[in-house]
Amino acid sequence: EVRSRYEFNENLKEEWTMCLQEFFTILTLIAILLPATAMVNEKQFGTVEQLMVTPLRPWEIMLAKVLPMVGIFIIASFICIYCVMIPIIGIPLRGSIVDFLILTIMFCFASSGLGLLISTVSNNLSETVLLTLLALFPIMFLSGAWVPPEAMPSWMQWLIQLSPLKYYLDIGIAIFLKGNTLIFMWKEFLSLVGIGLFIFWLGAVRFKKMFG
Repeated sequence: EVRSRYEFNENLKEEWTMCLQEFFTILTLIAILLPATAMVNEKQFGTVEQLMVTPLRPWEIMLAKVLPMVGIFIIASFICIYCVMIPIIGIPLRGSIVDFLILTIMFCFASSGLGLLISTVSNNLSETVLLTLLALFPIMFLSGAWVPPEAMPSWMQWLIQLSPLKYYLDIGIAIFLKGNTLIFMWKEFLSLVGIGLFIFWLGAVRFKKMFG
């Protein structure tokens, strides 16, 4: 008698994948919104002009906004993982937490760059929140979390490669459920790094053009 056996999620627990997807999606919203609101506050109070007359370069000012958000991002991730997901929901962490930490820092860098880019085109907090939600929807839709990439048109499958959340989902779920490493998924990780550097560079150029 031949029986099929599923790997990595043998009991087909839907809450494992659903919880991970929601976890990564919420972290995406936080990583975009926090640096965007921080920079918009600087614009509203007029302190960004004071920063621009200092010897600091635009990318250094942006980096100073990103680094504290990375710390908040990591703390929130550890609280969710070790206080909710593992003890309550029972999601296994079969890979290395160090690999997931490196992945999370890189993803936060990419998402924060997008948040800073949004802050350069918004004038107040209301506009920032609305633009963040508008940017978040295509990122989520093109990540494969809601709709499988195989069910999308061919031209849309190419657009999926531009979503940083797509790589965060693929690598993150593989670390949790499969025990994969970043070395094993180096192509996806390098793609995430490339997208993050490009978004951060674009935000720095836009920031310099507005206040330089």
